[in-house]
Amino acid sequence: MYKVFIVDDDILTRMNLKMIIDWNYYGFDICGEAANGQNAIDMLKDCNPDVILTDMKMPVMDGVALIEWICMNRPWMQIIALSGHDDFNYVKDSMKLGAIDYIIKNKLEAELLLSVLEVAKSRIIKRREELREKTHVENQLQLAKGHLRQQFLRSLLYGEVVDTNEIKQNIERLQLNIELFNLVVIVLEIDDYYFLLEKESEQDVKKRIIDAFVEIVQQILNDSKQAYIVHLEQGKFAILFSIGKSYSTLFVYNQLYQLIERIRMSIKRYLNLTACFGVSPVCPNLSKSNQYYNKANRLLEEKFYKGKDQMFMDLPEKIIKNDIMTLTSEQEKAILMSLKTFDQEKLTKTLDEIFDDVIKKRLHHNATHMIVAELINIACRVANQSGIKINEIFYANDVPYSKMQKYDNIMDVKNWITDIHKQLLLLLEENMYNTKNYSENTRKALDYIHRNYHKDMSLQDTARYINVSCSYLSRIFKEECKVSYSRYLNQLRIDKAKILIENGDVRIKDIIRQVGFQSYNYFFKVFKELVNMTPLEYEDMVKSRMTKK
Repeated sequence: MYKVFIVDDDILTRMNLKMIIDWNYYGFDICGEAANGQNAIDMLKDCNPDVILTDMKMPVMDGVALIEWICMNRPWMQIIALSGHDDFNYVKDSMKLGAIDYIIKNKLEAELLLSVLEVAKSRIIKRREELREKTHVENQLQLAKGHLRQQFLRSLLYGEVVDTNEIKQNIERLQLNIELFNLVVIVLEIDDYYFLLEKESEQDVKKRIIDAFVEIVQQILNDSKQAYIVHLEQGKFAILFSIGKSYSTLFVYNQLYQLIERIRMSIKRYLNLTACFGVSPVCPNLSKSNQYYNKANRLLEEKFYKGKDQMFMDLPEKIIKNDIMTLTSEQEKAILMSLKTFDQEKLTKTLDEIFDDVIKKRLHHNATHMIVAELINIACRVANQSGIKINEIFYANDVPYSKMQKYDNIMDVKNWITDIHKQLLLLLEENMYNTKNYSENTRKALDYIHRNYHKDMSLQDTARYINVSCSYLSRIFKEECKVSYSRYLNQLRIDKAKILIENGDVRIKDIIRQVGFQSYNYFFKVFKELVNMTPLEYEDMVKSRMTKK
């Protein structure tokens, strides 16, 4: 069906247009109508029609202005102009702006309208075919570019391309976002790869594991903007990680620890694989990447003696390994989960553990700054994903990476970071149930529910807390939240349960109590009612989705 939208200030004309032909029979559907151009614009954003039938003389915004707006903002829509007057200026203006035809209302007949609609239909079909062809060509070009990039990066690592000018030309031609100077080569190898080949064909392993491995790692590398993974052979890969500006060696190795830890966590979770990593020293020039690839390869040979799931670095003597500390994957996960579930107690406990560890190890202040930078990055990332402005979580227009340099003791830093995360959690809660639009009693009720949903609580408990009657609370809650108290509480508990299932660390039978349900059977009943599947089915769906990523 091709969607048609009618714009005319005369209701009789609109009714006549709807009745003049059997729209559905000829493959059209009237998706909406408006009395003037401005009303039409407001509605077009939602119904997105293929064809516009518009009058020319209308109040507020006439047909000429509407056609001009459509040509600027929705150029794919086909426009048929209508008028009660055979006015040459209107004809000229409408056709000039892009209308496919101009029909005089008193001459409008079914046969004439159908002939014009057929023209519109043919244009729509042609445009869709051109769009499909364009998309296909773009996809093929992108695929070809990907293969050429891989080929060029392999040539760099194998020492087949060493001329700086040739390297520059290839970087520009292939639109690679990588610097010529200061990079690290990481060689990684999937553990037990040849045992995998005993269970599946090489083609199946490539399809199920290699391609997925490359995609997962590249998604992680995309956060750094200037890093690429290359599949070398069998279960072996290389990462070119561009550092860009000159940073301290400590900063570089902290960054690499973070990166590799994220990769290790992701491939374990999504592919049930482990890998070993050999990390080269900083390579001063891309033309020498082959030398540093060989260094990383030699480090990787330590795998034979030290076992699987390891990282091997050639650390400079002046760096003590214990001075390099990053957030563990478990700590980052705990912070993200606390923010997702609005669990301030768990959030504070996790931050306390992190800073207690920093104090216990007596890290150099530069190493501490790396930990703080990670915590700031987490807060900024969550804020951006949730549509929260960064300046709302940092006070007095702070520049966080500059401000952390000003503190001269660890406890002040800890308090500052804790305040930032608590402010973020508060803003996330406000976004979640939009407390600014509710009365004081409803806000108090929502606050109580979100802080106590994991307990055995009821409407009576909440009413007692805010000092109102149960009937009054039930009435105003439903009026303002558009849902009953029990429905809201159950929905919140199920949403929290879904988050815990997606996280994958807690068994379903343990989740039931954690989100406030007292009965296994009731939890399953409510979950099925709200999600249209059982918790076990939802868990299987999540696992399947993660495997496909």
